[in-house]
Amino acid sequence: MTNDQAALSLPRPGTISPRIRIPLVAAALATIAINAFGLFWATSRSDSISVERQIRTTEHAVHSSIDDLAKNQETVAVWDDAVQNARIAPDLAWLDENIGVWLHTLFGHDLVFVLDHTGVPLYAMADGAMAPLSSFEPVRAAVDVLVAELKAGVQHAGHAHDRIVRGAEAEGHGAGQTTKSAVHASHLKRVNGHAAAVSVMKIVPHTDVLTQEPGTEALLVSVRYLDGSFLKELETRNLIAGLRFSAVADPVSGEEALPLRSEFGDLVGHVIWRPELPGSKILAVLGPLTFVSGLAVAMLMW
Repeated sequence: MTNDQAALSLPRPGTISPRIRIPLVAAALATIAINAFGLFWATSRSDSISVERQIRTTEHAVHSSIDDLAKNQETVAVWDDAVQNARIAPDLAWLDENIGVWLHTLFGHDLVFVLDHTGVPLYAMADGAMAPLSSFEPVRAAVDVLVAELKAGVQHAGHAHDRIVRGAEAEGHGAGQTTKSAVHASHLKRVNGHAAAVSVMKIVPHTDVLTQEPGTEALLVSVRYLDGSFLKELETRNLIAGLRFSAVADPVSGEEALPLRSEFGDLVGHVIWRPELPGSKILAVLGPLTFVSGLAVAMLMW
């Protein structure tokens, strides 16, 4: 048989019997549909995993900020000099240079106060500068709850960021960041309209040279707003785009909202961001290709 004769013997396009052609096309389309569904499921699952990871990262960062605040405080609160300079007649210049400005410059604390053992403010710092003592009043409601915790001397179940008794083992995971010398109550609160990490720590001696009557310790208060420099650090370190805080859940299209609650159960705000969606990016590329290739196969077989 010559080549021409062999070519003439092959079925020409359109000459395949409909009984064969229709099932073949249906099978091809079914295969393409299954592949398209698999692609959609895989990319959707990839997006869900990515969002879950970003939620865990954000929650961890927020709760770590509370622990970090207490850890920062211990650098100046467990110190003989701090005890001496925070007496009833405090050395304001010394407190400003060695406590207020120090905590603001090195650790980004937005507000710092030194109180006497009854809760009366002796020193105030706001945004790196000494502030009037009256600036404590808008913060008092949030701080008084923590002061009461310290005075009660009872470690409450579920308060994972506290170390209420000096020398005791930390019961919560967060309090483990401070040493047994530190005594503090640290929580997520709403302060001056901001979601904030707040910590109150007793100012105690580091050595046995100084002695104090229990209950007479001055108190160091630190506040770090979570919608300021902390938010920028979180966005940069974890590559989370468009981070913002809002008092209400008001995400727009393409954003996620994470509610933040204190250990007292109070809603202090929402973290809102644009999640990274790797699956959607893949689908945007492969989806049209899958459709076009499926359509081409169906047309050729028809």
